[in-house]
Amino acid sequence: MAQLILHFAHNAGRIELEKTLFRSSAGEEFIAVRGKTAGAYGCIGSFQWTPAVKALCAFFVQALRRNSIKEQTSGPMISGTRGSLASSLDYAINKEPQWLCDMFGLDATGKTNLRRLIFRSNTNIKRPGPVSLSLNPSALPAENITVLLDSIPIENESVLDAILSALVDESSQSFQLLQSRTFDLVALANSKNIHPMATAGAITPNDVAPVYA
Repeated sequence: MAQLILHFAHNAGRIELEKTLFRSSAGEEFIAVRGKTAGAYGCIGSFQWTPAVKALCAFFVQALRRNSIKEQTSGPMISGTRGSLASSLDYAINKEPQWLCDMFGLDATGKTNLRRLIFRSNTNIKRPGPVSLSLNPSALPAENITVLLDSIPIENESVLDAILSALVDESSQSFQLLQSRTFDLVALANSKNIHPMATAGAITPNDVAPVYA
């Protein structure tokens, strides 16, 4: 089974992705850091903070959140019409830009591994209605997703809600989100309400060091 770690940084009320680590089912590892280039990190991938990257983050955080509350649903993680974050992510999957290849690597056919992780309906919005995306649990079980906030593993649903709210405009209908509660992220992330997440396989939070360290 594949595994994914998303490393977020929190500053002045904003939460943004800083680093990713993806391990394919074949055991290949792909690391990407934020920036036009990898800079001091050398020969690894990079990405910039674009709507498609935000959508990617919200998609996987939503998957982890649903799993944390054992929500049973067959509905999409993310859905939206043209101009939405869902549409941006769908477009990126179809076009396969370099940052997506850096994050997830390529399969034997030369296609990004992300294609196997996500089911899509109405891709490219070829017919009326939204494009919808859901997680393929056979390729990436939700419990194999780890979210770190300022290096702290997050499994608390309230914090996951807050991360989603920070990533997505709450006026948007692109995501099916539960209403978030208002609280101090930093205080909550350092409280006893947060417990380290036991991830499957060999990947641990220590595999993703703080980008700004």
